[in-house]
Amino acid sequence: MAQLARARTLRRVGLVALGIVVVAGLFNLLGVRTGTISADGDGYRLTVEYAEVTRPGLATKWIAEVRSPEGFDGPVTLATSALYFDRFDFNQLYPEPAAVSPRGDEVLLEFEEIDGDVLRVAFDGRASPTFAFPLAHGSTGLEVDGQELARVDYTTVVMP
Repeated sequence: MAQLARARTLRRVGLVALGIVVVAGLFNLLGVRTGTISADGDGYRLTVEYAEVTRPGLATKWIAEVRSPEGFDGPVTLATSALYFDRFDFNQLYPEPAAVSPRGDEVLLEFEEIDGDVLRVAFDGRASPTFAFPLAHGSTGLEVDGQELARVDYTTVVMP
């Protein structure tokens, strides 16, 4: 009789756990969620929209936007953690930078001849299916004339 009661309890616990997963999926708690972080410096505003949570194989959002009310007089550089992008299957950056170069643990993306007062850079990639670590820490800085004006830090969680 005790064995029967224990089996019934285990089935109930299993059904409750399955129900929790189904409800979490219904409310998109296990899918992609995005976050936005911003920083200001010397009249510029750097905003990065990134995936707070993603899953392997899904398109993963990363958009860096630089605003300057007075427009851009010269080149702008985004210094981003190279290791962050290594965690994704990289396809393309839009627009393509005029120059790409490494600096320590960062990759420098230089953009020239920016029309208007907004530079918007979008990353086209997917979380790697062989993603071994559940967290991807990123950092993006805005540099003008070799001087860092703003920096934001963010973390993406990759669910199994």
